[in-house]
Amino acid sequence: MGLLRKAATAVSRDASEELVPAAAETDDSRDISPGLLKRSTTLRTTPAPSPEIEAPAEIPESEPLVVPPDPELVVELAQLPETSPEVPVLSPLERHVEEEIPSALPPRPPQPEQITADALLDISTLADGVELPSLLFSRLAARLGIAKGALLLYDAPRLVYAPWASVGYDQTTLHRMRIPLGANASFTALANGAPLFLAEERDRAGYQHYFSSREFAAASRIILAPFIADGMLIAVLLVTEIASPFAIDEDLLDCLASVVAAGSPRIRAARQGMEANTPRPGAARTEKLSTVGPAPVDQKADMTRFVATSGPVLLMTLSVEEYAAAVIAAHEHLDPFRLQEDISFFLGSFLADCGKAMSVRRGVFVAALTDVPPTDTDLFLHQLGLFLRGLFGEGTGEAPGPRILKVQPWPARGGDLASVIESLGS
Repeated sequence: MGLLRKAATAVSRDASEELVPAAAETDDSRDISPGLLKRSTTLRTTPAPSPEIEAPAEIPESEPLVVPPDPELVVELAQLPETSPEVPVLSPLERHVEEEIPSALPPRPPQPEQITADALLDISTLADGVELPSLLFSRLAARLGIAKGALLLYDAPRLVYAPWASVGYDQTTLHRMRIPLGANASFTALANGAPLFLAEERDRAGYQHYFSSREFAAASRIILAPFIADGMLIAVLLVTEIASPFAIDEDLLDCLASVVAAGSPRIRAARQGMEANTPRPGAARTEKLSTVGPAPVDQKADMTRFVATSGPVLLMTLSVEEYAAAVIAAHEHLDPFRLQEDISFFLGSFLADCGKAMSVRRGVFVAALTDVPPTDTDLFLHQLGLFLRGLFGEGTGEAPGPRILKVQPWPARGGDLASVIESLGS
């Protein structure tokens, strides 16, 4: 009986040692036999881990995950400037986004080549016609900042260069600025085709009597640019005050040289168109028609002889004052004095084959028509208006045309011819 109990106890002990973890073996002080069944039951109810599925390894809390830093990011962060708390520090990504949008930069000044190209484009877009010289001057004045200057065209009957268009000068200067051929050494030198700067007092002295005292005193230098076509000096650009867009004077000279080279043929064509409207046979009769102011006695005598030898004549007082004012308004740089002279010249050209005209005061003429009956005066005014608008541009299309102030057929019933002409001009 005792032998069986010892054997059972040995078997139970062997089974317990296989099921109890090593940690449980340290409790040797307890009585094995009373608690053996209870402890065996507890160990049996605790499921053992499956040998086929391994539990994931746990990361100890004392060893945090460490990611090595990006060396480029460290360098960019080290280069960021230290800022105050009020100024936000941009991350490299934000800074990259802002760098893609460039900040507004101050506008760069135009280069000399671009200014010259724009001036040449202005010339190329101008319409042909008598108004081209004044439009060309207007474009140059705006493009180059000309504050005081004039475009002088050659006046063949008087052998002088007179202002066709101008800006900034007083009326005294515009009346005096009639520069003859070979006026002085510098004006003669323009035949070489190169623009000139006259900054020395001795060089400018030769132009003093072509300006008013006030204008000449204010002119610290004179700039001259020649327009040459077919071997002839047909026009001169004269400037005494300019807000040049160029940094140096040499660039301005180069620009003017290009401008006059491009504009000379077009100005020549415009002047030839004017001359073509003047028949050669009538040139001698119309040469004196450009006088502005009271008509000289010889013009009245010439008109009297013409009427007396031409048979029935329709005499009239003709006004172009309103039309001239409209032309000036359409071409702001056109010289009023020069315009009146040209209207006188072209009116004589228009009447060369059918009558004669003389100037009695600015914008007012006495005309004698040989083949126009009194009933056709409206047709005559219409044709004259079309003729003048064709010369001075379509911009004056809505301007008032010429007007007839008085009409007197000749021969009249009694009366003296000289007295009739005198009354028409009063």
